[in-house]
Amino acid sequence: MNKEFDRQNAIDILVGDDMSDIENGSWDFLNNILLDGWTGYREMSNEQLLEELENRGLVEEEDDD
Repeated sequence: MNKEFDRQNAIDILVGDDMSDIENGSWDFLNNILLDGWTGYREMSNEQLLEELENRGLVEEEDDD
């Protein structure tokens, strides 16, 4: 089964993960923005969004049923 990439859902998941980190006292994300700048999720390609989700372990494996 090949599900179509849901861009808005990917962005929502990443933003939620960032907010959770910030609320829990992890300042790495904000520190990186202040030091290096940042490309917003809306400016990222689908491939970049998917890569970010995968890097954070936020992508569910698909079943091949």
